[in-house]
Amino acid sequence: MKRLLTSLLVSAALGASASETTSERPLIMQPEISPDGTRIAFSYQGDIWTMSTSGTNPNRLTIHEGYESSPKWSKDGSSIAFSSDRFGNDDVFIMPSEGGRPVDSYGLSF
Repeated sequence: MKRLLTSLLVSAALGASASETTSERPLIMQPEISPDGTRIAFSYQGDIWTMSTSGTNPNRLTIHEGYESSPKWSKDGSSIAFSSDRFGNDDVFIMPSEGGRPVDSYGLSF
């Protein structure tokens, strides 16, 4: 049910309609609704983004040549964990949900 709701919200937020072709729609991946239901975290073009569930206020959280994906909200919504290959293999990083410097699973800042 949560996946269906997420898909519906993302489609509505991005203004997708049946008349659009697939090539005209942005390719967002792995949408994840925040615990309070007001924001969506997602992967787009190898970076992590957030936006409101209404489709406004997009915010790019990561800007790195590595590929970042699979965002997951913390239970309180204050941070987002994600996967990144910035060191050649997939590692887990955590950053504030409003953006900021990510730290790896060992607590090292990058």
